Amino acid sequence: MLLVNVAISKFADLSFCELKIVHHFIDGSRPSFHACVPAGARQHAASAREDAEREWEETTAEGILEALRDPKKSLELPSESVSVSFNARGFSFRGRLDKLVKTGSGVVVVDEKFTGGKGACFRGKYVQQLSTYCYGLANGKLSVCGVQLGEGLLRGHALSCRIVERDIRTRREVGGTAFPFNEELVASSIGRFAEIMGGGFERRELACGELEKCVACEYRRACGHRAY
Repeated sequence: MLLVNVAISKFADLSFCELKIVHHFIDGSRPSFHACVPAGARQHAASAREDAEREWEETTAEGILEALRDPKKSLELPSESVSVSFNARGFSFRGRLDKLVKTGSGVVVVDEKFTGGKGACFRGKYVQQLSTYCYGLANGKLSVCGVQLGEGLLRGHALSCRIVERDIRTRREVGGTAFPFNEELVASSIGRFAEIMGGGFERRELACGELEKCVACEYRRACGHRAY
């Protein structure tokens, strides 16, 4: 069976506005990004460069595997070096983590967001994105720097998430939140995503109807169900 590739970052739009799933995956609408989006991408890249310039202890795939499996060992991997993938409901979900930090049996997925002061508007999407990364760590395949390490390696670990919100100009930390991984939430969201992708919905049923979200949405120009 041919699987449809789904970027986890785009799947997470389900928790921002369900109609975005239609705009991106079904219509292929062209996004119209606000100026803060490329600015945030540049700041994100700067953070990754800074992290890469740290003095990292050399290790091997076997060494990483040993540290992941050992409940007493700690491990931090460089920014954007960890990728996850898993298949569900006819879709192949894939994503790259900002940061993975393991302390004993606890594993934290950390993600930086440069929000330009709009963090609250996107909070549901952020939670969905990081939760789905955790789902991939527990159930799917894990790779580091392109090297496949195995499947389901972190099932049984205490998985959690931490969102770090930074000012888009100064990169100063301005907020954030931490929360435990909820596997049932992700499984339910995958089911809902499959339903939307199967069609049969009136678009107005899927529209969020929230003014702040509609103003921030990159598909606002293509959408006929804006709240303004």
